Amino acid sequence: MAEQLALGDVLVQAEVIDRHRLEQAQRAAAHSGVPLISVLLEQGLIDEQALVGALTERLEFSVFDPSSMDVEPQAANEILAEDADRHQLLPVRIVERAGRRVLQVAMADPLDQQAIAEIEFSTGCQVIPLIARPSDLADIIRNHYRSASQRAAGRRRERFGGRLKQSDLSTMPLGQAEHPWAAAERIEAVVTLLVRKGLISEEELEAQLQEIREQPPG
Repeated sequence: MAEQLALGDVLVQAEVIDRHRLEQAQRAAAHSGVPLISVLLEQGLIDEQALVGALTERLEFSVFDPSSMDVEPQAANEILAEDADRHQLLPVRIVERAGRRVLQVAMADPLDQQAIAEIEFSTGCQVIPLIARPSDLADIIRNHYRSASQRAAGRRRERFGGRLKQSDLSTMPLGQAEHPWAAAERIEAVVTLLVRKGLISEEELEAQLQEIREQPPG
């Protein structure tokens, strides 16, 4: 079945690349620790149009078109930025099927079974791959996680910044003045993980933060 093929098999069958060059690229990918698709594109062994054409023709996967399908922030936040960049993929939508969460994931290599297994294990969702152009993915991944980082920084300032007075910042040594912000970042990371794993709801999180805000400074 097509789902059991590897990317290289599909490209060879489509005559996008010959077996000899594919094996050279596979050795380079194994040696460098980067995805095969990155080696193929960066060395000019295939181009995006031929890649997407071969995958679309031979696989029963839908194609992710960023001009017509928005990325749901809740879906994208199911994985970390470094994992999205490392595997060249991005979750774009969460749907419910037969009582189970299903994650639609735009992937440069929709046959990357290791990446799919990692996402299913970390999110508890079934993964449905979507074919995506690598260049589209690179732009969307960069823009999404940059925006998410900026939003998180804003929330940290709102939630924890009010506890610091300007006089504190002007009189404390630099290292001490920065410490509350570092602690806030760690707290933000922990609570974000708890929400993502379903161990605490957004409502419970806001209730806890409200209690913290109402406590008088120590």
